[in-house]
Amino acid sequence: MNRIYKSVGGILLFGCVIFGFSNNAQAATHSVSFIPCYYNYGIDSDTCLSFDTSDPVFDTVRGSGSINSYLHNIDTSSNHLLNQGSSNYGNRTLREWLFTFTTACTSACPWDNTSPTIGDNASIGYMLKNIGTPLPAGSYTYRQDASGTTAGTIEDFGPFYWNGNAVKKHTEQIDTDIVSNETWDKAVTYVISGNIEIDPGVTLTIDPGTIIKFDTATPSSLIVNGTLTAEGEEFSDIFFTSLKDDSLTMAGDTNGDGNTTSPAAGNWGGITVNSGGTATFKYATVRYAGLSGTSEAQIHNDGGTVTISNKSFVVHGTEYGIKNTDGTLNVSNTDIGFNDHGIYVEDGTVNLDGGNIIHDNSLYGVYNDTNVEIDAENNYWGHPTGPYHSLNFLGEGDEVSDYVEFNPWTTGLDYTNETRHPLCLPNNCTSVINDELLWKSSSAYSTELGDAITTWENLGEVDFINELSTPDLEIFDTPDRPDLFYKGEWNPFGPVDTLELNTYYLNAGTTTQIQHTITHELGHALGLAHSYTGNVMYHNQTSQIVPGPQDLTDYHDLWN
Repeated sequence: MNRIYKSVGGILLFGCVIFGFSNNAQAATHSVSFIPCYYNYGIDSDTCLSFDTSDPVFDTVRGSGSINSYLHNIDTSSNHLLNQGSSNYGNRTLREWLFTFTTACTSACPWDNTSPTIGDNASIGYMLKNIGTPLPAGSYTYRQDASGTTAGTIEDFGPFYWNGNAVKKHTEQIDTDIVSNETWDKAVTYVISGNIEIDPGVTLTIDPGTIIKFDTATPSSLIVNGTLTAEGEEFSDIFFTSLKDDSLTMAGDTNGDGNTTSPAAGNWGGITVNSGGTATFKYATVRYAGLSGTSEAQIHNDGGTVTISNKSFVVHGTEYGIKNTDGTLNVSNTDIGFNDHGIYVEDGTVNLDGGNIIHDNSLYGVYNDTNVEIDAENNYWGHPTGPYHSLNFLGEGDEVSDYVEFNPWTTGLDYTNETRHPLCLPNNCTSVINDELLWKSSSAYSTELGDAITTWENLGEVDFINELSTPDLEIFDTPDRPDLFYKGEWNPFGPVDTLELNTYYLNAGTTTQIQHTITHELGHALGLAHSYTGNVMYHNQTSQIVPGPQDLTDYHDLWN
């Protein structure tokens, strides 16, 4: 059986996870009632909790990693969280706890521990049920031991059950300027309403995994006069997107309108960096910006210093993906696609430092309106023949203007598991054996699965065989699991590879989105890794169900 490590397979927002808040310019529009504490559960050990009780009555609150039946009750007369027993989940032990809260406690809450005591490698999971009248609003701190030692920093691993429904993330509206240093973190979905400025000398730091959405009912944008630091990490990207964008698992349907609206280019204004301002983007996505009547750029440098790198995305805009009016712009290893102009240069210093994927921009990949040549070598232009220009009239990639040095260019990309995830070598990068994929399914999404299989099978080379006795890939649904932060996951652990479909998130999508998820996960089983926009293997859910150019290249390179 071929194998690859598990993190390859998730389709969610950007790998496998997205996930408090320190902002004096925010008004909460929805509060998560309880933020659980975990030990050694995929985060730094000794992290702890804070919770906001300003919401209505708690019902059931569940944190990621806990057992469905593992409950605690609060005795509202004494504000004690009562034991309900313990369970084992894999090699993580859920311990028995008694928490004591006093109604006046906001920072130094007493804490009681009952037998057994916590072990160094214990992982904590707990729930609340039937709390009755909520505790007073405030930030409550849980203590690690009776001596009063705090357990550490706040961490949010939602979503949680709240009044019988899943809560995606705490949401806060930003409607005033940022006048002092702030850090926004992944426990919160920030909704920017209006044209919000970062004052000179002020730094806004965006932590990895944070999602920022922009209101579409009123023109909304972010204007940087100080410093914006948006540095994500691999599998923990930062997103700047439309309020109508429901595709991000942990933020979900922030505007609460279901599938009645969809994001589109020009939904919000964009990010402008003025003279004296600095903006840094790493592992960051900016999309659906370029509102008419603004600069119509998703990222507009108007005299500052802008650096974009490390697998960032500037996609699905209107007139300009990136516009440089003045100042210094540095762009490397960034996906710039589905705008009218990928990069438009009016003035300033521009460095396209290589490794960029500039594709599917309807007018120009790069347009230079100056007579100072831009170095744009060693980039991929959407086609092996390079960009179109009079000096490369056979180029089938995005067009470039004069004063753009594009030669040499990257002639091809490889997004296969064996290339992108070399630990899977020598022979464990796919569920295919001897050009056959033997599968069986118990999934309720039989129509979408059948269509997805047909999509790949029509490419030839690999035969999909429904094998009920000894399959190499088992496909099944996992119901009602909002604590799993993916819509689908190809999992090569165990004696048989599995493809798990999370009905909680998939049922909130359209039929086409469901088919995309299944097609994407089958792509992993076929040996394809995450790719760039315009392809089924792009790592965020879309409605694309037909393989894109990179999907086809990778598939045929593997199986021809």
